[in-house]
Amino acid sequence: MKSLEFDEELLTPDFWESAHRLLSLKNQNFVAQVKQLGWNPALDFRHADLAGIDFSNCDLRGFDFTGADLRGCYGTRVTWDSSTIFHNTDARGSLFEYAIQKARYFEAHPEDYAIVQRLAGELWSSAIVGVEGLLRSDKGKGPSVKIAQAVFDETKSTVVRSNILAFMRIASENAEQHKAFIFNSFARFSDQPSIMIAGIRALSAFYKDDIAVFNWLKLFLRSEDPNMRREAFKGLLASKHFMRGIGALRDYAIASEDSLTRRLLLGRIARVAGPGYVRATTDTEVSNFLDFAAPITRKKLEAMALQTLQLQRLRSRELATSYNATEASTIVKVTEQEVREMARDFKKYLSVLGKQYKIPFEFKY
Repeated sequence: MKSLEFDEELLTPDFWESAHRLLSLKNQNFVAQVKQLGWNPALDFRHADLAGIDFSNCDLRGFDFTGADLRGCYGTRVTWDSSTIFHNTDARGSLFEYAIQKARYFEAHPEDYAIVQRLAGELWSSAIVGVEGLLRSDKGKGPSVKIAQAVFDETKSTVVRSNILAFMRIASENAEQHKAFIFNSFARFSDQPSIMIAGIRALSAFYKDDIAVFNWLKLFLRSEDPNMRREAFKGLLASKHFMRGIGALRDYAIASEDSLTRRLLLGRIARVAGPGYVRATTDTEVSNFLDFAAPITRKKLEAMALQTLQLQRLRSRELATSYNATEASTIVKVTEQEVREMARDFKKYLSVLGKQYKIPFEFKY
């Protein structure tokens, strides 16, 4: 939990006692911390700075977040209702943003909410056709997006929800609206893996370089569902913020017991480190990167070095031939000494990666 903002004149001995208790808490669940500290959900979080909090597995019914900063908050299995107060709350980029905006809209447009109730109660095929028709009718510029999102919330059909989630990227007015919708679906529909995975894929495809999305994907890397973990891994691997999650990604790859996952991670790290590291980690035998769980022998590195040198010489010859055929020389023979030297260089590069990123290479020389 983040600390709250107080006027210095109010920092009483009781406050410092609470602060000490907060720092000593081992339970990371927000609501559990609140209970342990004896704080009042209806009073103590008004105008609080709670930006970036993970509200996973929290029941927030009865909390008053009036005037609070909830920007960037995220989490799965989050429960709240009309007893949760968001008056004048700044919830931009959070899992609450969509729900707050939805409530405000339908309070002002009850006639549109009547359409929502009708579509949500129809057969899945009719609901999908109806939602698609609405989105096409105003091209997402009118009330159709609000109605489609609300149908997503209130339908009991997983098929309907999956289709609406796919429609939203095109129909949403902007990226923030689309992300807010997905964040809200994560919080409310965590018991439906197909919806969660569709949302993870959408975020990875469209917003992988968004830091708020990166935090969400890290959260799913700890999911109990292996398919969610795999989709989150792919999104994190492609993000420009990749290095911020290197520890979690490394641990995931090691625990995955999957050769391709380990190869993908090592290749991504090597590309960040530079061309020399890419050459040293490229497994020429399989046209991929090394599997760091497999023992690396001298014979393996020398075979990689030989093929690398041969490719370099071949490319040099092709380049010379393309410019002037008369200047093209024969392929220079690769000597054993050159192979041994490059193999030693490869081992050095790998050792550096192993030390810097805690990659558990096993060298067998």
